[in-house]
Amino acid sequence: MARGKKRKGKKKGHQKKAVFSQPPQLATIEAAPAHSHDNSVTIQMIEDLIERLNTVSRELSGLKAQKPRRLATIKEACAYAKMGHSKLYEMINTKEITAYKRDGRTLVDLDSVDDMNNRNLVPW
Repeated sequence: MARGKKRKGKKKGHQKKAVFSQPPQLATIEAAPAHSHDNSVTIQMIEDLIERLNTVSRELSGLKAQKPRRLATIKEACAYAKMGHSKLYEMINTKEITAYKRDGRTLVDLDSVDDMNNRNLVPW
């Protein structure tokens, strides 16, 4: 290297290495074998595994994802439902359509408009 020139970049061997670790929930699930020379599965091990799976299943059932609400302003909901704002407000007051207030604005749940339309269908 010529005199006075600086080397660009990092020195070799000084890069950080990524460290991967197991989440704490998974670390408790793993079980050590009964004996290092015994690879057989016992009934107790199976029962413990079933109990752990049932616990995880109960926890996951409580975490079911909720469907996001489709909210629209009164003007947008009127266009969507093909009705005037007076009729829409009337249906909100009779609880046929669900609406929410946010920052002084009325937001209409479009799923409730769909439900209302499905209830009012007359068979042919």
